[in-house]
Amino acid sequence: MKNIAYFIILVLVTGCGYTVRKTSGLPFRDINISSIINKTSEPNIEDVLYEKLGTEFLKQGIQVKASSKYILNGEINEFLLKVVSEKNEFSREYEVVIRADFSISGPDNFRKRYNAMQSPFIESFIAERSINSIISLKETATEQALESLADRLVTEVIYR
Repeated sequence: MKNIAYFIILVLVTGCGYTVRKTSGLPFRDINISSIINKTSEPNIEDVLYEKLGTEFLKQGIQVKASSKYILNGEINEFLLKVVSEKNEFSREYEVVIRADFSISGPDNFRKRYNAMQSPFIESFIAERSINSIISLKETATEQALESLADRLVTEVIYR
């Protein structure tokens, strides 16, 4: 009975596209997130992206070290707060769009660029009546968009 349960779990895990990756399969073991430059007027999003990138690299088994020979640089080029829908001539639903360029350099002339990356998901929110709730919801959606952007970049680095 125990063997059947293990077999079912094995089939479910492998059938869903999940794989177990060894650290030896990673392109590198550590990375230095050197600089994230914010070229938008949205304050402090570079700090949040830096934190999210560090978290995502660590989740995937890549340590963030200042002494690493692999160096990541990023540039946030675009931050948009787009109106998605209106109700009674007032903006009701918004979407946060963030685009950034990244480059990784390393030993033996290793260079890789990731241009115009953005979150693969639509990060939106429905506006409330008060301006404070709109700002709070915008900050939450912005953080989610930055987390998704970091996840996408790390996935691109590891699997491509």
